[in-house]
Amino acid sequence: RKFKNNASFIQEHEFYAQNQTNNKFYSSTEWRKARFNHLTKPENMKCCLCGSEKALHVDHITPRYLRPDLAFSVKNLQTLCKDCNLGKGTNKFDVKKVKLRRKAKEVSS
Repeated sequence: RKFKNNASFIQEHEFYAQNQTNNKFYSSTEWRKARFNHLTKPENMKCCLCGSEKALHVDHITPRYLRPDLAFSVKNLQTLCKDCNLGKGTNKFDVKKVKLRRKAKEVSS
């Protein structure tokens, strides 16, 4: 395959390397156990944003690339459906905190 320039080659190589790292993480025994433990709790069996019970993902509130030390922390995990998780992207977005802020505004109004 030919590349337009060295920057294109480096960018694709970095993307490939990142995907390899993600694949290793998500197929690790430690992640599978953390995901299973998270999803078997009744309060985590639906999307905490829209309430869907289909195609659930266990999402890191603070992305792993920012805080790898929180990768398995229960406090850094939330359940989102596929659509909500993909819509969120890599933004730091804690659904629980947003809902608490909304409730606080409703009470104060």
